[in-house]
Amino acid sequence: MSERKFLIWCLVFLFCGLGFAYNIMGFGDSLDIDQGQGGFYRFDRNQCLDMAGFILDGDFGFYSRELVQVDLFSEPGGTYNYPPLSGIMEVPVVFLSRLAGMEDSALFDISIFPFILLSGLTILVICSVFERYAAEEVTNGAIILACTFLFSGMLLYSVVREGKFEGVIAFFALLGIFFLPKSKTISGICFGLAICTKQTAVLLVIPTFFALLRERQYKDLLKWGAALSITALIIMTPFILGSGLERVHLSLAKNMDLFKIQGDSTIGYIYRTSAFITGGENKAFEEFLQLYANKIVLLICILGSFLFSLKRKITTSTPESFFALLVICSFTFIVLGKFYTSGIYEVAPTYFLVLWAIASRETVFGAIVLLLQSFFCCDWPLALYRNELLLVLYFVTILYVWRTSLVGGKKDVVASPSKENVIAPSG
Repeated sequence: MSERKFLIWCLVFLFCGLGFAYNIMGFGDSLDIDQGQGGFYRFDRNQCLDMAGFILDGDFGFYSRELVQVDLFSEPGGTYNYPPLSGIMEVPVVFLSRLAGMEDSALFDISIFPFILLSGLTILVICSVFERYAAEEVTNGAIILACTFLFSGMLLYSVVREGKFEGVIAFFALLGIFFLPKSKTISGICFGLAICTKQTAVLLVIPTFFALLRERQYKDLLKWGAALSITALIIMTPFILGSGLERVHLSLAKNMDLFKIQGDSTIGYIYRTSAFITGGENKAFEEFLQLYANKIVLLICILGSFLFSLKRKITTSTPESFFALLVICSFTFIVLGKFYTSGIYEVAPTYFLVLWAIASRETVFGAIVLLLQSFFCCDWPLALYRNELLLVLYFVTILYVWRTSLVGGKKDVVASPSKENVIAPSG
Protein backbone atom coordinates (compact mmCIF):
# COMPACT_ATOMS: atom_id res chain seq x y z
CA MET A 1 0.00 0.00 0.00
CA SER A 2 1.35 3.40 -0.98
CA GLU A 3 1.88 6.18 1.56
CA ARG A 4 -0.90 8.27 0.02
CA LYS A 5 -3.41 5.43 0.15
CA PHE A 6 -2.40 4.70 3.74
CA LEU A 7 -2.97 8.36 4.61
CA ILE A 8 -6.49 8.19 3.14
CA TRP A 9 -7.19 5.06 5.19
CA CYS A 10 -6.09 6.96 8.30
CA LEU A 11 -8.41 9.87 7.45
CA VAL A 12 -11.36 7.51 6.98
CA PHE A 13 -10.54 5.74 10.25
CA LEU A 14 -10.40 9.10 12.05
CA PHE A 15 -13.72 10.23 10.53
CA CYS A 16 -15.49 7.00 11.51
CA GLY A 17 -13.95 7.02 15.00
CA LEU A 18 -15.03 10.59 15.68
CA GLY A 19 -18.49 9.88 14.31
CA PHE A 20 -18.92 6.78 16.47
CA ALA A 21 -17.66 8.59 19.56
CA TYR A 22 -19.97 11.56 18.95
CA ASN A 23 -23.03 9.32 18.97
CA ILE A 24 -21.90 6.88 21.69
CA MET A 25 -21.36 9.80 24.05
CA GLY A 26 -24.91 10.95 23.34
CA PHE A 27 -24.21 14.30 21.70
CA GLY A 28 -26.78 13.44 19.05
CA ASP A 29 -29.49 13.65 21.72
CA SER A 30 -28.79 17.36 22.18
CA LEU A 31 -30.50 18.13 18.87
CA ASP A 32 -33.86 19.71 19.51
CA ILE A 33 -36.56 17.95 17.54
CA ASP A 34 -37.91 21.33 16.47
CA GLN A 35 -34.55 22.73 15.38
CA GLY A 36 -34.39 23.03 11.62
CA GLN A 37 -35.15 19.70 10.01
CA GLY A 38 -33.98 17.67 13.02
CA GLY A 39 -37.30 16.02 13.75
CA PHE A 40 -37.79 15.06 10.10
CA TYR A 41 -34.41 13.38 9.77
CA ARG A 42 -34.75 11.59 13.10
CA PHE A 43 -37.99 10.22 11.68
CA ASP A 44 -35.96 8.88 8.76
CA ARG A 45 -33.63 6.93 11.02
CA ASN A 46 -36.46 5.68 13.24
CA GLN A 47 -38.21 4.52 10.09
CA CYS A 48 -35.15 2.44 9.15
CA LEU A 49 -35.03 0.94 12.65
CA ASP A 50 -38.72 0.05 12.52
CA MET A 51 -38.22 -1.60 9.15
CA ALA A 52 -35.28 -3.59 10.51
CA GLY A 53 -37.39 -4.76 13.46
CA PHE A 54 -40.17 -5.95 11.17
CA ILE A 55 -37.68 -7.79 8.96
CA LEU A 56 -36.15 -9.54 11.99
CA ASP A 57 -39.63 -10.63 13.04
CA GLY A 58 -40.30 -12.02 9.56
CA ASP A 59 -42.93 -9.37 8.82
CA PHE A 60 -42.50 -8.15 5.23
CA GLY A 61 -45.86 -6.44 5.04
CA PHE A 62 -45.00 -3.10 6.63
CA TYR A 63 -45.48 -1.23 3.35
CA SER A 64 -49.19 -2.06 3.61
CA ARG A 65 -49.62 -0.32 6.94
CA GLU A 66 -51.38 3.00 7.45
CA LEU A 67 -51.17 5.41 4.52
CA VAL A 68 -50.40 9.08 5.03
CA GLN A 69 -51.98 11.96 3.08
CA VAL A 70 -49.26 14.61 3.13
CA ASP A 71 -51.01 17.27 1.05
CA LEU A 72 -54.20 17.90 -0.89
CA PHE A 73 -52.86 16.99 -4.32
CA SER A 74 -50.72 13.85 -4.03
CA GLU A 75 -52.04 10.35 -3.61
CA PRO A 76 -51.54 8.82 -0.16
CA GLY A 77 -48.22 7.14 0.55
CA GLY A 78 -47.08 4.52 3.01
CA THR A 79 -45.73 5.32 6.44
CA TYR A 80 -42.55 3.53 5.32
CA ASN A 81 -41.46 5.19 2.09
CA TYR A 82 -37.84 4.08 1.65
CA PRO A 83 -36.69 0.97 -0.23
CA PRO A 84 -36.01 -2.05 2.02
CA LEU A 85 -32.20 -2.03 1.88
CA SER A 86 -32.16 1.07 4.09
CA GLY A 87 -33.83 -1.08 6.75
CA ILE A 88 -31.88 -4.26 5.99
CA MET A 89 -28.63 -2.43 6.78
CA GLU A 90 -29.94 -1.83 10.30
CA VAL A 91 -30.88 -5.49 10.92
CA PRO A 92 -27.50 -6.44 12.51
CA VAL A 93 -27.66 -3.37 14.75
CA VAL A 94 -31.22 -4.13 15.90
CA PHE A 95 -30.35 -7.82 16.40
CA LEU A 96 -27.34 -7.02 18.61
CA SER A 97 -29.35 -4.44 20.55
CA ARG A 98 -31.99 -7.06 21.34
CA LEU A 99 -29.33 -9.51 22.51
CA ALA A 100 -27.82 -6.84 24.75
CA GLY A 101 -31.20 -5.59 25.99
CA MET A 102 -30.49 -2.01 24.93
CA GLU A 103 -32.93 0.81 25.51
CA ASP A 104 -34.41 2.58 22.51
CA SER A 105 -32.28 5.69 23.09
CA ALA A 106 -29.07 3.63 23.03
CA LEU A 107 -30.23 1.80 19.91
CA PHE A 108 -30.91 5.11 18.21
CA ASP A 109 -27.39 6.32 19.06
CA ILE A 110 -25.64 3.31 17.55
CA SER A 111 -28.01 2.94 14.59
CA ILE A 112 -26.00 5.54 12.72
CA PHE A 113 -22.85 3.36 12.64
CA PRO A 114 -23.51 1.66 9.26
CA PHE A 115 -24.17 5.04 7.63
CA ILE A 116 -21.02 6.63 9.06
CA LEU A 117 -18.88 3.63 8.09
CA LEU A 118 -20.06 3.43 4.48
CA SER A 119 -20.00 7.21 4.08
CA GLY A 120 -16.35 7.23 5.16
CA LEU A 121 -15.37 4.23 3.03
CA THR A 122 -16.86 5.96 0.00
CA ILE A 123 -13.84 8.26 -0.07
CA LEU A 124 -11.63 5.18 -0.52
CA VAL A 125 -13.87 4.01 -3.34
CA ILE A 126 -13.55 7.43 -5.03
CA CYS A 127 -9.76 7.16 -4.95
CA SER A 128 -9.94 3.59 -6.29
CA VAL A 129 -12.23 4.71 -9.13
CA PHE A 130 -9.77 7.44 -10.07
CA GLU A 131 -6.81 5.05 -10.03
CA ARG A 132 -8.64 2.50 -12.18
CA TYR A 133 -9.80 5.00 -14.79
CA ALA A 134 -6.70 7.20 -14.83
CA ALA A 135 -4.13 4.41 -14.37
CA GLU A 136 -2.19 6.54 -11.90
CA GLU A 137 -1.92 7.04 -8.15
CA VAL A 138 -4.03 9.63 -6.37
CA THR A 139 -2.37 13.02 -6.16
CA ASN A 140 -1.58 15.16 -3.12
CA GLY A 141 -4.39 17.49 -4.20
CA ALA A 142 -6.81 14.55 -4.13
CA ILE A 143 -5.80 13.72 -0.57
CA ILE A 144 -6.32 17.31 0.54
CA LEU A 145 -9.73 17.38 -1.15
CA ALA A 146 -10.70 14.06 0.47
CA CYS A 147 -9.71 15.41 3.88
CA THR A 148 -11.65 18.62 3.24
CA PHE A 149 -14.76 16.61 2.36
CA LEU A 150 -14.53 14.12 5.22
CA PHE A 151 -14.37 16.88 7.79
CA SER A 152 -16.55 19.43 6.02
CA GLY A 153 -19.53 20.91 7.78
CA MET A 154 -21.90 19.25 5.31
CA LEU A 155 -20.73 15.68 5.95
CA LEU A 156 -20.41 16.13 9.71
CA TYR A 157 -23.84 17.77 9.90
CA SER A 158 -25.69 15.50 7.50
CA VAL A 159 -24.16 12.11 8.33
CA VAL A 160 -22.66 12.28 11.81
CA ARG A 161 -25.22 14.57 13.42
CA GLU A 162 -28.39 13.90 11.44
CA GLY A 163 -27.79 10.30 10.38
CA LYS A 164 -28.72 10.73 6.72
CA PHE A 165 -27.77 7.77 4.53
CA GLU A 166 -27.19 9.45 1.16
CA GLY A 167 -23.54 8.44 1.52
CA VAL A 168 -24.64 4.81 1.26
CA ILE A 169 -26.22 5.55 -2.13
CA ALA A 170 -22.92 7.06 -3.28
CA PHE A 171 -21.00 4.06 -1.87
CA PHE A 172 -22.91 1.49 -3.93
CA ALA A 173 -23.09 3.67 -7.06
CA LEU A 174 -19.35 4.39 -6.96
CA LEU A 175 -18.65 0.69 -6.49
CA GLY A 176 -20.72 0.16 -9.62
CA ILE A 177 -18.62 2.71 -11.48
CA PHE A 178 -15.43 1.07 -10.16
CA PHE A 179 -16.42 -2.33 -11.58
CA LEU A 180 -17.91 -0.91 -14.78
CA PRO A 181 -14.81 -1.26 -17.02
CA LYS A 182 -14.11 -4.83 -15.86
CA SER A 183 -17.45 -6.47 -15.02
CA LYS A 184 -20.81 -5.17 -16.17
CA THR A 185 -22.58 -7.79 -14.05
CA ILE A 186 -20.99 -6.76 -10.74
CA SER A 187 -21.48 -3.12 -11.66
CA GLY A 188 -25.18 -3.71 -12.31
CA ILE A 189 -25.54 -5.46 -8.96
CA CYS A 190 -24.00 -2.46 -7.20
CA PHE A 191 -26.32 -0.02 -8.95
CA GLY A 192 -29.25 -2.28 -8.03
CA LEU A 193 -28.20 -2.05 -4.38
CA ALA A 194 -28.05 1.75 -4.69
CA ILE A 195 -31.61 1.94 -6.01
CA CYS A 196 -32.81 -0.40 -3.25
CA THR A 197 -31.30 2.03 -0.71
CA LYS A 198 -33.07 5.16 -1.94
CA GLN A 199 -35.05 6.04 -5.04
CA THR A 200 -32.91 9.06 -5.96
CA ALA A 201 -30.14 6.67 -7.06
CA VAL A 202 -31.95 6.59 -10.40
CA LEU A 203 -30.28 9.96 -11.07
CA LEU A 204 -26.95 8.11 -11.21
CA VAL A 205 -28.32 5.19 -13.21
CA ILE A 206 -29.60 7.46 -16.02
CA PRO A 207 -26.21 8.94 -17.12
CA THR A 208 -24.53 5.54 -16.76
CA PHE A 209 -27.16 3.92 -18.98
CA PHE A 210 -26.69 6.49 -21.75
CA ALA A 211 -22.88 6.33 -21.47
CA LEU A 212 -23.07 2.55 -21.97
CA LEU A 213 -25.60 2.97 -24.78
CA ARG A 214 -23.24 5.38 -26.55
CA GLU A 215 -20.54 2.68 -26.58
CA ARG A 216 -22.85 0.53 -28.71
CA GLN A 217 -21.80 -2.59 -26.86
CA TYR A 218 -25.35 -3.78 -26.52
CA LYS A 219 -24.46 -7.14 -25.01
CA ASP A 220 -22.62 -5.38 -22.18
CA LEU A 221 -25.53 -2.98 -21.71
CA LEU A 222 -27.94 -5.91 -21.51
CA LYS A 223 -25.78 -7.68 -18.91
CA TRP A 224 -25.54 -4.51 -16.83
CA GLY A 225 -29.27 -3.79 -17.02
CA ALA A 226 -30.22 -7.41 -16.29
CA ALA A 227 -27.93 -7.54 -13.23
CA LEU A 228 -29.39 -4.28 -11.92
CA SER A 229 -32.98 -5.40 -12.47
CA ILE A 230 -32.53 -8.89 -11.02
CA THR A 231 -30.79 -7.49 -7.93
CA ALA A 232 -33.62 -5.05 -7.30
CA LEU A 233 -36.22 -7.77 -7.94
CA ILE A 234 -34.60 -10.22 -5.53
CA ILE A 235 -34.49 -7.63 -2.75
CA MET A 236 -38.01 -6.34 -3.39
CA THR A 237 -39.84 -9.66 -3.93
CA PRO A 238 -40.45 -10.57 -0.25
CA PHE A 239 -41.88 -7.12 0.40
CA ILE A 240 -44.04 -7.16 -2.72
CA LEU A 241 -45.45 -10.52 -1.65
CA GLY A 242 -45.92 -9.32 1.93
CA SER A 243 -47.42 -5.90 1.24
CA GLY A 244 -48.85 -6.18 -2.24
CA LEU A 245 -47.54 -4.48 -5.37
CA GLU A 246 -49.99 -1.57 -5.17
CA ARG A 247 -49.01 -0.62 -1.62
CA VAL A 248 -45.29 -0.91 -2.39
CA HIS A 249 -45.86 1.33 -5.41
CA LEU A 250 -47.74 3.91 -3.35
CA SER A 251 -45.01 3.91 -0.71
CA LEU A 252 -41.95 4.00 -2.98
CA ALA A 253 -42.81 5.24 -6.46
CA LYS A 254 -44.87 8.09 -5.02
CA ASN A 255 -42.27 9.04 -2.42
CA MET A 256 -40.88 11.99 -4.33
CA ASP A 257 -44.35 13.46 -4.80
CA LEU A 258 -45.40 13.22 -1.15
CA PHE A 259 -43.73 16.40 0.05
CA LYS A 260 -45.15 19.85 -0.23
CA ILE A 261 -43.36 22.40 -2.36
CA GLN A 262 -40.62 23.82 -0.14
CA GLY A 263 -40.51 27.61 -0.08
CA ASP A 264 -36.70 27.56 -0.30
CA SER A 265 -36.58 25.38 -3.42
CA THR A 266 -36.31 26.67 -6.97
CA ILE A 267 -39.85 25.44 -7.60
CA GLY A 268 -40.93 27.35 -4.48
CA TYR A 269 -39.39 30.56 -5.82
CA ILE A 270 -41.07 30.03 -9.19
CA TYR A 271 -44.45 29.62 -7.51
CA ARG A 272 -44.01 32.69 -5.30
CA THR A 273 -42.86 34.75 -8.28
CA SER A 274 -45.93 33.72 -10.28
CA ALA A 275 -48.15 34.59 -7.32
CA PHE A 276 -46.52 38.03 -7.09
CA ILE A 277 -46.94 38.68 -10.81
CA THR A 278 -50.56 37.54 -10.92
CA GLY A 279 -51.41 39.28 -7.66
CA GLY A 280 -52.48 36.17 -5.77
CA GLU A 281 -52.12 32.42 -5.34
CA ASN A 282 -52.95 30.20 -8.28
CA LYS A 283 -54.26 26.88 -6.98
CA ALA A 284 -54.23 25.30 -10.44
CA PHE A 285 -50.55 26.20 -10.95
CA GLU A 286 -49.72 25.00 -7.42
CA GLU A 287 -51.41 21.69 -8.12
CA PHE A 288 -49.51 21.34 -11.41
CA LEU A 289 -46.17 21.97 -9.71
CA GLN A 290 -47.03 19.65 -6.84
CA LEU A 291 -47.91 16.75 -9.12
CA TYR A 292 -45.51 17.21 -12.01
CA ALA A 293 -42.51 19.35 -10.96
CA ASN A 294 -40.20 16.48 -10.03
CA LYS A 295 -41.36 14.41 -13.01
CA ILE A 296 -40.50 17.29 -15.36
CA VAL A 297 -37.07 17.74 -13.76
CA LEU A 298 -36.46 13.99 -14.02
CA LEU A 299 -37.39 14.16 -17.71
CA ILE A 300 -34.94 17.04 -18.13
CA CYS A 301 -32.19 14.88 -16.59
CA ILE A 302 -33.03 11.99 -18.95
CA LEU A 303 -33.08 14.16 -22.07
CA GLY A 304 -29.97 16.07 -20.99
CA SER A 305 -28.02 12.86 -20.36
CA PHE A 306 -29.07 11.48 -23.73
CA LEU A 307 -28.18 14.62 -25.67
CA PHE A 308 -24.85 15.18 -23.90
CA SER A 309 -23.78 11.55 -24.33
CA LEU A 310 -24.74 11.71 -28.01
CA LYS A 311 -23.25 15.12 -28.86
CA ARG A 312 -20.12 14.92 -26.75
CA LYS A 313 -19.62 11.18 -27.36
CA ILE A 314 -19.60 10.49 -23.63
CA THR A 315 -18.84 6.90 -22.72
CA THR A 316 -17.31 5.15 -19.75
CA SER A 317 -14.03 5.43 -21.66
CA THR A 318 -14.11 9.23 -21.31
CA PRO A 319 -14.20 9.37 -17.52
CA GLU A 320 -13.91 13.12 -16.95
CA SER A 321 -16.93 13.79 -19.17
CA PHE A 322 -18.77 10.80 -17.70
CA PHE A 323 -18.17 11.99 -14.12
CA ALA A 324 -19.20 15.53 -15.13
CA LEU A 325 -22.49 14.17 -16.49
CA LEU A 326 -23.13 12.38 -13.18
CA VAL A 327 -22.51 15.62 -11.28
CA ILE A 328 -24.74 17.72 -13.54
CA CYS A 329 -27.61 15.21 -13.57
CA SER A 330 -27.70 14.71 -9.79
CA PHE A 331 -27.24 18.40 -8.90
CA THR A 332 -29.82 19.51 -11.47
CA PHE A 333 -32.54 17.37 -9.91
CA ILE A 334 -31.63 18.47 -6.40
CA VAL A 335 -31.50 22.17 -7.28
CA LEU A 336 -34.64 22.21 -9.44
CA GLY A 337 -36.64 19.70 -7.41
CA LYS A 338 -39.42 20.82 -5.15
CA PHE A 339 -38.16 19.47 -1.82
CA TYR A 340 -34.72 21.05 -1.59
CA THR A 341 -34.12 22.03 2.05
CA SER A 342 -31.06 23.55 3.74
CA GLY A 343 -28.58 21.73 1.51
CA ILE A 344 -29.05 18.49 3.43
CA TYR A 345 -29.89 16.45 0.33
CA GLU A 346 -26.67 17.31 -1.48
CA VAL A 347 -24.46 14.66 0.14
CA ALA A 348 -24.66 12.07 -2.67
CA PRO A 349 -24.11 14.54 -5.54
CA THR A 350 -21.19 16.07 -3.65
CA TYR A 351 -19.38 12.70 -3.58
CA PHE A 352 -19.48 12.74 -7.37
CA LEU A 353 -18.34 16.35 -7.41
CA VAL A 354 -15.27 15.24 -5.43
CA LEU A 355 -14.65 12.41 -7.94
CA TRP A 356 -14.98 14.81 -10.88
CA ALA A 357 -12.70 17.39 -9.23
CA ILE A 358 -9.99 14.75 -8.69
CA ALA A 359 -10.29 13.37 -12.22
CA SER A 360 -10.30 16.83 -13.87
CA ARG A 361 -7.56 18.25 -11.63
CA GLU A 362 -10.06 20.87 -10.39
CA THR A 363 -9.33 20.18 -6.72
CA VAL A 364 -9.15 23.87 -5.82
CA PHE A 365 -12.64 24.50 -7.20
CA GLY A 366 -13.91 21.37 -5.44
CA ALA A 367 -12.44 22.51 -2.12
CA ILE A 368 -14.02 25.97 -2.49
CA VAL A 369 -17.46 24.42 -3.05
CA LEU A 370 -17.02 22.13 -0.01
CA LEU A 371 -15.97 25.00 2.24
CA LEU A 372 -18.88 27.18 1.12
CA GLN A 373 -21.25 24.27 1.71
CA SER A 374 -19.95 24.01 5.25
CA PHE A 375 -20.94 27.58 6.00
CA PHE A 376 -24.24 27.72 4.17
CA CYS A 377 -25.88 24.34 4.86
CA CYS A 378 -25.81 24.39 8.67
CA ASP A 379 -26.88 26.65 11.51
CA TRP A 380 -23.49 28.38 11.52
CA PRO A 381 -22.79 32.14 11.83
CA LEU A 382 -22.61 32.62 8.06
CA ALA A 383 -25.87 30.77 7.42
CA LEU A 384 -27.81 33.97 6.70
CA TYR A 385 -29.82 33.42 3.51
CA ARG A 386 -28.24 29.97 3.38
CA ASN A 387 -30.80 28.41 1.04
CA GLU A 388 -30.57 31.23 -1.48
CA LEU A 389 -26.77 31.18 -1.33
CA LEU A 390 -26.70 27.40 -1.72
CA LEU A 391 -28.96 27.59 -4.75
CA VAL A 392 -26.60 30.11 -6.34
CA LEU A 393 -23.58 27.98 -5.38
CA TYR A 394 -25.05 24.85 -6.96
CA PHE A 395 -26.14 26.65 -10.12
CA VAL A 396 -22.59 28.01 -10.46
CA THR A 397 -21.21 24.51 -9.83
CA ILE A 398 -23.39 23.01 -12.57
CA LEU A 399 -22.34 25.71 -15.04
CA TYR A 400 -18.65 25.40 -14.14
CA VAL A 401 -18.60 21.61 -14.49
CA TRP A 402 -20.52 21.87 -17.77
CA ARG A 403 -18.20 24.55 -19.16
CA THR A 404 -15.04 22.80 -18.00
CA SER A 405 -15.67 19.20 -19.02
CA LEU A 406 -18.54 19.14 -21.50
CA VAL A 407 -17.81 22.24 -23.55
CA GLY A 408 -14.07 22.81 -23.12
CA GLY A 409 -11.42 20.98 -25.07
CA LYS A 410 -9.94 18.95 -22.24
CA LYS A 411 -8.57 15.49 -22.86
CA ASP A 412 -9.90 12.41 -21.18
CA VAL A 413 -8.08 9.39 -19.90
CA VAL A 414 -9.59 6.39 -21.65
CA ALA A 415 -10.44 3.45 -19.42
CA SER A 416 -10.76 0.13 -21.19
CA PRO A 417 -11.31 -3.34 -19.73
CA SER A 418 -9.11 -4.93 -22.35
CA LYS A 419 -6.57 -2.30 -23.39
CA GLU A 420 -4.00 -0.11 -21.73
CA ASN A 421 -5.23 3.34 -20.81
CA VAL A 422 -4.41 5.97 -23.42
CA ILE A 423 -5.12 9.64 -23.91
CA ALA A 424 -7.94 10.57 -26.26
CA PRO A 425 -10.02 13.68 -26.91
CA SER A 426 -13.31 13.85 -25.00
CA GLY A 427 -15.16 15.40 -27.93
